[in-house]
Formats: sequence, structure tokens, C-alpha cells
Amino acid sequence: MVAAERTKTSDGVPEATAWPTISKEHHGIRKLAAALEATLESSDFRAGGDTPPDYVLASKFGALWGLLVVHFAGEEKEAGFFSHLRAALPQRAQRIDALLKEHGEYLREIQDLVAAIALLAEPSERPRFLVRAKVLFRRLREHESRENELAHESAGEQATGLGAK
Repeated sequence: MVAAERTKTSDGVPEATAWPTISKEHHGIRKLAAALEATLESSDFRAGGDTPPDYVLASKFGALWGLLVVHFAGEEKEAGFFSHLRAALPQRAQRIDALLKEHGEYLREIQDLVAAIALLAEPSERPRFLVRAKVLFRRLREHESRENELAHESAGEQATGLGAK
């Protein structure tokens, strides 16, 4: 691809390696996670006041889980994002494997959080739930950043001709 033809996604990742779909999904994941985090950061929730009904929180976490399932499947498919990264960056196999392993961890943590929603009727459970959710959201952001770094690196390897052939 000629340098003048190369465009960047909203994440700043060269489109040729990030695929616009992955970038759009990252944006959707960030947006949904931020909305959930804002709900959990509300003064009512933190102070032990009224919580959103269980079904609202479960629905929001369920939407995030569903979005991640589809997103991760796209990244993991045979000709997907990780396949591309493995071909372009064989020297980064351990980093790629670590990212793949995290996919299952995030899905399990969301399921665990959904199961814990029933405990939120007890205000003393809210701080622990909030900490777990915030850790999940932070880890998801960091995960996406590491994926974006590899996409940038992959684009650089391809542009210089140093990547795997």
C-alpha cells in the first residue's frame, strides 16, 4: 500500500492492519464500558442509595458480554486480527497468546459480576462490586491498548518489509 493511501482509524491504528470493523468494535466496547462505569460511579450507588434495578445492571453487563463475544470471535477467527498479527509479528507470539488468554478471563469476570448483582441489595457489597467492575474496565482498556500497539507494530513491519513473508 502506498503511504499516501494509508489512512488511520479513530484509534490512530493504520487501517490496513487494524481493519475498520475491529476499530469500530473497540470504540463500542469503550463506550459501553464507560456508560456502565458511570452508572456504578453515581453518587446514589456509591453512597448506598437506590441502585439501578438488578435487571438494568444485568442487561448492561449482558450487552457488554455479548459485544465482547462477537468481537473476540472476530479477532480469533482463522483469518482474523490475531492470525494477521501472528503472521506479521512471529516474534510477538507470547504477547499475542497472552491477549488471547485474556479474552476468556474477561468473559468469565463479567459472568461473575452479573451473578453478584443480586448481592447489591446489601449496601456493604457495593464497594467490592465497584472495585471488581472498575478493575475489569481498566483491564479492558489496557487490553485494547496492547492490541493497538501490536497493530501499529505490524503496520511498521509491513511498511519496512521486515515482517514475516
